[in-house]
Amino acid sequence: MITQRRWDLRGVGKHKPRLRGGDRLWQCRCGDPWPCAAARRRLLIRYGYGRRLGELAFELLEQAVRDLPHLSVSQLYDRFIAWTLPPEPALCRQHDPGGGTRPCRGSWPPRCAPDRP
Repeated sequence: MITQRRWDLRGVGKHKPRLRGGDRLWQCRCGDPWPCAAARRRLLIRYGYGRRLGELAFELLEQAVRDLPHLSVSQLYDRFIAWTLPPEPALCRQHDPGGGTRPCRGSWPPRCAPDRP
């Protein structure tokens, strides 16, 4: 149970974590570890990149640390926090007057493929 704030997870649809006897299993109903890719996409749509998504992810991480003691800190970070950070724009020549030395500013999220050396 998330105690600090009542977060609205209705937006994730069927991709909610399963419960067994009131305990959170951190397993999605689709069978993947929760939050699964679909739940992440839906949470991003609902909250966007920013403070509210970060607060939600941190509170979920805080609870998961207690519920999933067999996972390492880096596994928990990747699962609950890393995906909430905005992606780094790609370096490109198409939109960069510096010749591919700066992040793409032509679109967000960047649609340019990174230049390969």
